Amino acid sequence: QPDLGWMKRLQQILGRKHQRNLH
Repeated sequence: QPDLGWMKRLQQILGRKHQRNLH
């Protein structure tokens, strides 16, 4: 099974980028 830890980190990084783009 793949580790979901990096997935969460990736989502957080993408989320921050999306938030900056929205602002």
